[in-house]
Amino acid sequence: MVAHALVVSLVVGLGVVGVTSPAWAEPPPSEIPQNASAAHLKFQPFMDYDSDGCYPSVAIGRDGTMNPGLSLGGTVNGACHDPSDLENSNMYARTRCNANGWCAHKYALYFQKDQKLDGNLGPTNGHRHDWEHIVVWTEHDQVKYVAASQHGKYVVREPHEIEMDGNHPKIVYHRQSGDTHALRFANRGELPENHWQRWHLPDLISWNGFPTDALRDSLAAHNWGSATLALKDQNDEFARDIFKAKHRLIVDGENYKEWELPFDFDRFTNVLPPGMADPNTPPRNDDGDGPADSLRVMGLGSSTTIGEGSPDGNGYRDVADRGFNDLYAGTTTAVPPADTTPKVNWVGSHRVGTMPDRDIEGWSGYKISDIAGVARCAVKTYQPNLITLIAGGNDVIRDEQMSGAIGRLESLIRQVIADDSRVTVLVAGMQPFRDAGTDQRGKAFTAQIAQLVGRLGSEGLRVVYTDITGLGASDLISDGIHPNGAGYRKIGEAFVKAAREAKDRGLIRQPHPMAPNAGDNPCKGEDFGDGITVPQPDPTNKLGPHWDDRGVIQATQFPSSNRFWMVDINKDGKAEFVTVDPHQNFRFWWNGGPSGTHWVPFVEGTHSYHPPGGAVGNMLRFADVDGDGFPDCLIVHLTGQIDVRTWNVDAPVGHRMCTKRYDGVASVFTNGSDGDRLTIDPSTKIRFADVTGGGRDDYLLIKPDGTTTAWYNRDFQLKDGRKYLDWTPPQEISGRLQNPREIRYADINGDKRADRILITARGGARAWINEGARGAGGTYRDIGRIAGDAEVPPKDIQFADLDADGKADFVRIGWTGVAHAWLNKLPPDYFNSFHP
Repeated sequence: MVAHALVVSLVVGLGVVGVTSPAWAEPPPSEIPQNASAAHLKFQPFMDYDSDGCYPSVAIGRDGTMNPGLSLGGTVNGACHDPSDLENSNMYARTRCNANGWCAHKYALYFQKDQKLDGNLGPTNGHRHDWEHIVVWTEHDQVKYVAASQHGKYVVREPHEIEMDGNHPKIVYHRQSGDTHALRFANRGELPENHWQRWHLPDLISWNGFPTDALRDSLAAHNWGSATLALKDQNDEFARDIFKAKHRLIVDGENYKEWELPFDFDRFTNVLPPGMADPNTPPRNDDGDGPADSLRVMGLGSSTTIGEGSPDGNGYRDVADRGFNDLYAGTTTAVPPADTTPKVNWVGSHRVGTMPDRDIEGWSGYKISDIAGVARCAVKTYQPNLITLIAGGNDVIRDEQMSGAIGRLESLIRQVIADDSRVTVLVAGMQPFRDAGTDQRGKAFTAQIAQLVGRLGSEGLRVVYTDITGLGASDLISDGIHPNGAGYRKIGEAFVKAAREAKDRGLIRQPHPMAPNAGDNPCKGEDFGDGITVPQPDPTNKLGPHWDDRGVIQATQFPSSNRFWMVDINKDGKAEFVTVDPHQNFRFWWNGGPSGTHWVPFVEGTHSYHPPGGAVGNMLRFADVDGDGFPDCLIVHLTGQIDVRTWNVDAPVGHRMCTKRYDGVASVFTNGSDGDRLTIDPSTKIRFADVTGGGRDDYLLIKPDGTTTAWYNRDFQLKDGRKYLDWTPPQEISGRLQNPREIRYADINGDKRADRILITARGGARAWINEGARGAGGTYRDIGRIAGDAEVPPKDIQFADLDADGKADFVRIGWTGVAHAWLNKLPPDYFNSFHP
């Protein structure tokens, strides 16, 4: 169990156009998995990076590929300050010690460029490649000084003068005024501003921890231009740089002078103090101290892992916990029999249930790829020596590219082993599903999982298959998906059986130490209380049993002259709440999604969109017309004219949305991208939705009688000197309705194509499923009613995905902006038949 503060953080970045960045940059190589000594991990600096520069990168890949760096030009952080850059990063470390107990632990970070100002200003504007260094001086394993590099020199401070987290100094990479980038010590109480909003620990490689010595030697010998790797021996660089880090500036009257730190240190000699393990060499045989005598367990997966629907809120963990404790009771003679200290410590970023140890790493609704994303932080932080893994249920339920599901699961298993070299992974198959088609897919996937685990085991990886095929339909609750109490008991017993096999085979080893900040909730987990219930049919829910009534999720009120939209702004699958005033100024609030039976409070975000003079609010639409997954701002006219402002990924945080003005022709005409201008009746609705499944939103005109005409989006083009957004000629995709009502286009079945939805007179809904050819659209099948009458005004109803399950949810937004949500729980087979 890890004590941690509970923090719920909605952290995402937006930004604006400043100067365009290079249109193409060679991607950096993939990081080398962490392989560091205990000493290097003990003193590793906690890092952050101001938004006016790059994130650290990978200098050399595991295959020997050198980072080509980035040329100057564009924005100062162009192509190097995205979350993917933060994820893919290494830090390198090398130590020199003297027999008197003093050691210089030097850490190096590589950045792809060091640029002063936005724009193409020539070679005086910085340089390709940047190396920065930190030296932590210790005496008898205690931090005495910290030195941070600044333009070829070091700024040196004592621990009491700077922000420290235990043994870890807090350091920030920033751009000094009018100059290039350097390191600085964090200010008192400073919070990190990187995309993760937590202090960053890049994967650390000790000097003798590279996959091969040849790889390390190639890194040291490489020419980094005007930047220098100060860990190398060539030209005595390592020793000369240590000398710099042993001097600090002090005030001498009206001037500064260099003052050498007051201890003896031979920078050319490396003699370890008595009893010290070599800090430059990680453990070669990564078995810790041998077989484990206790367990640090992480339950990893989605809703079954978190125990959704279990009677006591514990899922399978309480049964597994008792079994695991029995396995390790009396495994060491060093513990007196009277010692009742638990042998099992559950770890994870969330807490849930009624058992004493409530830590878990379960994420409701997450697919395999989503689990891989959150596992990166959790596994690196808590370093379990046993993982109980159930992943893939949501892929099976949604029929999510099942041909590639086993490959995604393999990647997840290899990822957690790379992030925690002492872990043993118990991999379970799928529980049964009451829906016949889903159950068939689950059984096929389970067979693949058993084969995968066998293959990985033959490679020497510590993985064991966990057989849960003993569960039957009677072990499920009413939703036909989640286990009941008996089902969870069977899963727990299966994990105990697998753990016994792993223990008998000597696979379970002593764990690595947890990360120093493990108790600070670095992965932003939540406390879900006594358990997460599965919604049961509610007789008061007028929409029907397949709509989870979450009540009012956004209660702030606005002037009735505003317009309201639900728009996914940060590409996390959850639509944000947006309001636009009559002058086209808009504000938005981040959607954190459901949290147990509640909803994460909406938090206002920032952007820098400025409407043009004379702008009208009801002319603004939000749509993804370039296929990058981010919303663009479209100002529409009754002539078919469209003014487009797209997302600029290279702009600073808070300035990315809708500020890169497209300077070509984006308008629709009578013949698509050419022909005559349109004359649109003001009663006709102009909407955007992806009806072709092409990943880009198409242009729709919806007449009052329901007739819908579409111009399909074929992306931005540059041909024969003409720059334009390519639209197909218009075609009618829906005819006139006998009883016209409000029409919406949204994806209700998760196939990434917008379906046609008619809002009934009393606020219910019926639907036509989009079955048009991919890339064409235009064919819809009537499935009848999908939602009962909500007794709300039809014009208030919108459909948008609020919980990132891929299916649009039912949202009623009143005339002052109060939003009431019903989550779409329509099962896959619902869309196969007609419902009168």
